[in-house]
Amino acid sequence: MDNDQLVAKWQRSIIELCVGALGRSLTAQEAGFINGHRGFLALEAIEGHVRSLDGQREALTKYLSSDIGSAEA
Repeated sequence: MDNDQLVAKWQRSIIELCVGALGRSLTAQEAGFINGHRGFLALEAIEGHVRSLDGQREALTKYLSSDIGSAEA
């Protein structure tokens, strides 16, 4: 598996984690927040933060709707 495939798989797993936590599909903006990050450290940080927000739907929604760390910010 090359790096691009690994990143795509990791992004999908984070999205699935978020969908499970929120009980709904992600908006385009929320999915874009995750898919806009391709570095391993960034994805590790996002995954860790998502896990830390378990049970906090409002906080998770706010985080995913932010542009923290995005290339466009």
